[in-house]
Amino acid sequence: MKAVFKTYYKFLPIVFLILAIIWSGLCVFMFARGKIAGVGDAVACSSITVIACFFSMIPFLYNYKAYLHLNNQKIIGRFGFFKRLECDIADVTFVLAQLDSIYILLKDRKYCIRGIHNAHAIYAYITQRMPFSPCDVTKSLVKKIKKRSANQKKNVILVFCMIGLSFAWVFITMLLTGARDLPEFSRVDWIIFGVMWILEIPTVIAMFVFAIRSGKRNLQLERQMYEVKRSVLEKTPLSLGPGCVQAVWVDFGFSQRITVYSGCVENDPLSACYNVEIFDDNYMLHFLYQSEICTGKELTELFDGYLNITDSFTHTTV
Repeated sequence: MKAVFKTYYKFLPIVFLILAIIWSGLCVFMFARGKIAGVGDAVACSSITVIACFFSMIPFLYNYKAYLHLNNQKIIGRFGFFKRLECDIADVTFVLAQLDSIYILLKDRKYCIRGIHNAHAIYAYITQRMPFSPCDVTKSLVKKIKKRSANQKKNVILVFCMIGLSFAWVFITMLLTGARDLPEFSRVDWIIFGVMWILEIPTVIAMFVFAIRSGKRNLQLERQMYEVKRSVLEKTPLSLGPGCVQAVWVDFGFSQRITVYSGCVENDPLSACYNVEIFDDNYMLHFLYQSEICTGKELTELFDGYLNITDSFTHTTV
């Protein structure tokens, strides 16, 4: 399997180069008209042109010749600013897909690969093949996860509060100074402007601190939630059904378990149905509903994109 990398950001270098060309032409025009006479003005114009050209190279180099190849045993890739990844799928301890990004955690390091069209397909491929050992899900562990989840929500709220405050300081300053230009500032206006920056800088710093902390803790929380949910899904006894357990499936969000039963109608071995179980707030599985009876082939096609955990259970006839 291969990752499909996005190419939309390749247009950004062209945009920056066009801006640099326009700016260079404007500088030549101003020089011809005598608007640029001093060495300082020439250096400033040249510096802006160089900076625009420099920024045009950054998007071009990101994910330049990127690839990510997966087979049953290995993950080999190159991505970002010339980062490389080569490991066994058996060494992966956790994988997470978010939008067009995928996070791969090994025992001693982690990788974040961005700009992937089929990030969720890559996630499903690795999850199906990486090893997993169920953990003991205790009340204290569930309580700890719920507390971390609540703290994570607080961090996100704080980030948005800091963003709002950063705009509020600017808006208040404009109101108090009458939205005058800097050359028209009075002594009081300069004091207000200075106080605004004294408040603005810590607010922006706090925003980045909360955002970085939220990002780091989110990955740890997602990993712990994955371990708990998958352990419960694989260790909780199956609910009673009208026939023999044929297969057990879970979605890749690990939010529900589907148990398929065969021989649901007497003298009809092809008849089948399925039960759906979901989690409650305490990470315990509860029966949701049972499907109508149909053929086993129809159900196999229905859950083709799910993770098969049948081997975790003993086949019994109910």
